[in-house]
Amino acid sequence: MLFVKFVVQIKLKQVLFGFVFPSESKTLQSVMNLSFSNIGQRLGGGSGIGDLMDDLGNALANAGPNMKMLGGGQPAQVPEVNAIWQKRLAEIATDDTATRKMLTTYDPPKGNPEFIQAIADMLRETFGWK
Repeated sequence: MLFVKFVVQIKLKQVLFGFVFPSESKTLQSVMNLSFSNIGQRLGGGSGIGDLMDDLGNALANAGPNMKMLGGGQPAQVPEVNAIWQKRLAEIATDDTATRKMLTTYDPPKGNPEFIQAIADMLRETFGWK
């Protein structure tokens, strides 16, 4: 029972304060005899993409309203483009079939055939491709 109490105290400090005193951490590891395989260490450790998403999320959350976040694939806020989106979303909202299709229908793995065809047609027309 003493061991369980010790582990719970250590875990609470980790969760609440984000750290454990080094002496406690070493004691916990020696008591629990923790060791992970190489794959376990990789799966349980941090990742570059996780760090990037944390950085971007924290920057956006802590920035003022004038922050223009363009990192990590964040789209720019272009008023003219936003107006197009708002108009199209309003059109979709008044059409039950379009709303259902947008909200509950997945495209095939290759993508939406109509969209792919429209892009292909536009590229052919724009660049004279055959």
